[in-house]
Amino acid sequence: MIDKAAKAKRTSAIQYLTQLPEVFDLGHFVLLASTTPASAKVMLSRWAAQGLIAHAGPHSGIYYKRLAQQSSIDDQRASAILTLYPAAMVSGPSVLHAHGWTTQIPRSLHVNVPATSRCVQLFDVALTRRPMKWFTRVHEQKASALDHESTLATGGAWDRLRKLTPAWALVDLLAHADGWQPDPDDLDIPESAHDAVRHAAECLGVDIRSFADFGVDENGASASKERSSNELIY
Repeated sequence: MIDKAAKAKRTSAIQYLTQLPEVFDLGHFVLLASTTPASAKVMLSRWAAQGLIAHAGPHSGIYYKRLAQQSSIDDQRASAILTLYPAAMVSGPSVLHAHGWTTQIPRSLHVNVPATSRCVQLFDVALTRRPMKWFTRVHEQKASALDHESTLATGGAWDRLRKLTPAWALVDLLAHADGWQPDPDDLDIPESAHDAVRHAAECLGVDIRSFADFGVDENGASASKERSSNELIY
């Protein structure tokens, strides 16, 4: 027979969780339950152990609903990213793999976030910090820098998470040595995208000659042996 007290606690959890959004934080639950942060942490820890909710990160203070879950795990993860980093952009190998430029399957979702943001880790998310100048440049070139074709779209919060185009994701990777670096043998860059790579390199101040091993030469209207006057200085 189920212990009545335990049953009451589980019923209480169900009642609370039906009122909570798919992704919520500690403060949200404190207000809903009219309790103290200390008591809320104990309750949420118990629910996590029971599988009713899941931690979004080791010290994030954000939780995913598992009981009465309506959104996909990817969508919940996107909501957590946007909660912590509204300017975040999907980048690197996550973009390259999704567009078929590499067969290497990333173990985490790679995301660029402002360097000025407080660094809060999320499970299965690889954060790469970029200066605000980088985000400004992407915004200035958003017509070519951001994926507007919904190639990675699945619905909900995931669609609100901005994503780099594969050309910009590749150039951004090679412009920095703080993340996964692709090997030429691991990449298959469509010839139709070579101009886009050249343009991204020019905008981010990367010497296009460094892409020779990837099959992209410097020929084209946007290429030059000299570094672009638009070069970003970090």
